[in-house]
Amino acid sequence: MAALTYDEKIAIAELAAQGLSAYAIFKKLGIPKDRVYRALKNDDELRSLVADFATDCEENKKNAAENAKTALRNLYLTRGQELVDKIYKLVNVSEELIESSSLRDRMGAAKLMLEMVENIANVADEAQVDDECAANIEIIVEDASGGE
Repeated sequence: MAALTYDEKIAIAELAAQGLSAYAIFKKLGIPKDRVYRALKNDDELRSLVADFATDCEENKKNAAENAKTALRNLYLTRGQELVDKIYKLVNVSEELIESSSLRDRMGAAKLMLEMVENIANVADEAQVDDECAANIEIIVEDASGGE
């Protein structure tokens, strides 16, 4: 049985570093299943490549998360009042509309609002670590539907 080419090892290593199983790699690449299993188990060069790709993947994920966090923080700092105004508009719903909504719709809306407020509060806390006036926001949602 022929050994894997370097290109095949690279392809296998990239997929293995992403967490795909040997079976999934075999299905995706079309390389015989036994060759993939054997290579992942016994090929030191391949295992080294997997480790290298895994390190790169983790670093890329970490950088992407940091970039997203920074972008959110900057958005809050530059357009915070606009975001707060939009939230006020979103939650300014008439009593009639709320009363006519199903419990599922009301709970879904409450969950979304809580998540938005929590995200904005987290960004604000990070942006104003030294601010002694930082506030905590707590919203309590109760089921007032009468048992819908």
